[in-house]
Amino acid sequence: MGVMATYRQLMYDAKALQTHIKYSQSNPEMPAPERNAVLESLFPLVNNTKPLYFEVDTKEDIERLFRLQDEFKWNIVIVSGKEAYAKAEELKSRKIPVLVSFDIADAPGWYKEEKKKAKKAESDTTDTEMKKEELSDEEQHFRDRQLKAWTMQAKNIRMLLDTGVKVGFTTQGTSFKNMAGKIEVLLDEGELTEEEIIQIMTSGTAQILGINKSFGKVAKGMNASFTLFDKPVFEKKSKAVSSVSNGTIHEF
Repeated sequence: MGVMATYRQLMYDAKALQTHIKYSQSNPEMPAPERNAVLESLFPLVNNTKPLYFEVDTKEDIERLFRLQDEFKWNIVIVSGKEAYAKAEELKSRKIPVLVSFDIADAPGWYKEEKKKAKKAESDTTDTEMKKEELSDEEQHFRDRQLKAWTMQAKNIRMLLDTGVKVGFTTQGTSFKNMAGKIEVLLDEGELTEEEIIQIMTSGTAQILGINKSFGKVAKGMNASFTLFDKPVFEKKSKAVSSVSNGTIHEF
């Protein structure tokens, strides 16, 4: 709550400063106000001439952001939005796009272990039945809630797309070292296709950023910025061999 209150006060201060500057410019007798670079940087938001990119994850903070939008009429782009699925319908109605993060939390350890055992059992040619772990009702209830919370996060992008929310990509919070593993989760548990992930990372992002006339796809007249791999990009151990950035070729 304190952070949102700070943003609200900054907006009021910026609006007051802009009004003071305009008034002093039209009234030479009035002394000019002391300039403030931070507040002046907010003038485009005061005048609603630029979008506000706001990093927010929880459902509650997204709701607080909605209230600020109602108050200041911001044009908003949500960055990260790990729980955006919980407000997908309202995001669509407000026409708020989301630059999603692939920074999905690791699956519960017990769940990963169960999947390993199930995979091993599938490849086992014997009729040995996989022994199920005995749990108390309390432990089972905890695991059910834990798995549901993780699954919802993994399916966040799927639910946004199905609702009709515009989705792009942000590297915020995601290490390129772990990117392959995160994408594997999105394909397996997140119910996304390879084509959807590529679209989100390219043309979807370019459209949200307002640069889709020059970036986002490989086509004549577009800015040449792409990467070549030695095998299909989502195959294990695929490696980037070269990239083109603003028309310049870089070999790896």
